[in-house]
Amino acid sequence: MYCLNFNSFFLFSSLFLYFLSTFYSLIKATIPCQKKSYGLDSFVCVCSSKICDSPPPLGEIKDDQLVYYLSDKSEFRLERFLIEKENGEELKIKEIQIKINSSQKFQKIFGFGGAFTDSVGINLNQLSVDTRQKLLEQYFSEENGIKYNIGRVPIASCDFSTHEYSYMDTPNNFSLNEFKLAPEDYELKIPHILSAINLTKGNLELLASPWSAPGWMKTSGRMKGPGELKGPFNGIYYKTYALYLRRFFEEYSTKNINFWGMTIENEPTAGITPFYGWQAMYFSAKMQRDFALNLLSPILKESNITNKLKIIAHDDQRSGVYKTAKKIYEDPQKSAAIDGLGTHWYSHTDYGVLSQAHNIQPDKFILATEACNAYLPWEHKPLLGAWFRGQAYGHDILNNLKNWVIGWIDWNLCLDLQGGPNWVRNFVDAPIIVNASADEFYKQPTFYFLAHFSNFIPRDSIVISSTLSTTICEEKDKLISLKCIFNSIDNLFGIEKEIEHVAFITPNGNRVLVLLNSNQVNLNVTVKEGNRSWNIPMTPFSIVTAIWKGKSF
Repeated sequence: MYCLNFNSFFLFSSLFLYFLSTFYSLIKATIPCQKKSYGLDSFVCVCSSKICDSPPPLGEIKDDQLVYYLSDKSEFRLERFLIEKENGEELKIKEIQIKINSSQKFQKIFGFGGAFTDSVGINLNQLSVDTRQKLLEQYFSEENGIKYNIGRVPIASCDFSTHEYSYMDTPNNFSLNEFKLAPEDYELKIPHILSAINLTKGNLELLASPWSAPGWMKTSGRMKGPGELKGPFNGIYYKTYALYLRRFFEEYSTKNINFWGMTIENEPTAGITPFYGWQAMYFSAKMQRDFALNLLSPILKESNITNKLKIIAHDDQRSGVYKTAKKIYEDPQKSAAIDGLGTHWYSHTDYGVLSQAHNIQPDKFILATEACNAYLPWEHKPLLGAWFRGQAYGHDILNNLKNWVIGWIDWNLCLDLQGGPNWVRNFVDAPIIVNASADEFYKQPTFYFLAHFSNFIPRDSIVISSTLSTTICEEKDKLISLKCIFNSIDNLFGIEKEIEHVAFITPNGNRVLVLLNSNQVNLNVTVKEGNRSWNIPMTPFSIVTAIWKGKSF
């Protein structure tokens, strides 16, 4: 009898603890945004060591169900909704329909992420240990974050440092015997990269980019401003620079940090821009190609630390990517060392150039490697709660992914209230703004636009076909009315400007659809795949990510 009571008590206690744990996890996962307005068109979500909102878990989805997450200008941040399949037998007159065709596949997705600059490290170090960890979790945690899986790391200094520095400032040190990492690496980069690797359970892929060689190796004698490597092309300065780059990766490897790839040079065209304001160095497209083929790639392959490193050319404005692709890929043998092209968003142009660049050499990838708001001369500061800046991110990410780009990397993970620090006062905005004096940080609308992609589109997802139509008229065994047809034609051109869309199939077979409504109208969107359809109401100025299971046959 005593044994029976003990067993019953043990079973009851176990069940109680299980439900308590489940309840606590659910509450923890659904902490709402702590809204704060700064007088702009939307709001930020305030986070501290004790509280911070996180995406509600997806949960189980049945065959005829669809889950969607909504963020909008006025109220919601990653709000979760569940809807059932519609009855497909009734007459339907809907404003918008998105048809999904998972048999038509495009590129495989590599991922999403941001950059570990010196400025990021400075801001993280000014927070308490617990708040710092909370901030990193927002990006990199599988449980509480938005599942970033790429990190970009500057090689030595950039504008988001407090001064110019390289790893080898002694002139004519061709033997590299005085190469050493800087204090900034040990204090501002390495600790936070290791934390992010841990949060992603080892699934963080790293990309490195140099802004300039040491000043003594440049024609200008200084890292800041225009110039190129001294001497004949692929001569002693070029070889030393290739060895310098390899040494960076080898030194980081001793700290248990290994890299997936590198870009040859950050914005190489800046190296011929007169009076350029921070670190830069010139490489033409063909110089990048030939440097990679004859020096950089062979030198990297000599080391087991770098022999599988991806080499990325361009790393410059989207507007120039097609011209670069033509020059680099015109000779397949000479371009063999180039794995892909990187693009920045600052010189806006039609996204079709990305597809044009892809079509030149379809087996080479394109990766969006940098973007930020407030980069124009009359901006240069964060705007807390600016929805329109988030909307610009959403538009750019979506259209990159619709044009063969495999991933999208933001610039600084976090900055201070001024948009820095930055040694040349090139202040910009970031998805997370740190208020060190209050030991808290603010998640901007841009953070949530990024989350609508990174949190739901895992690595190795594949872009699939999604097509839009408007005013759909369906009525079995009856002629479609002329009025309906004319309304459809009349509405189509306007609706295409109001809603943008891109769809994916994930490695587990789920479908993911991202919808962007950039106008002040309510939209009813019917999502249709095969014989299943769901109606999603979209509020004005909103972004939606919808997820449903692939049909079992």
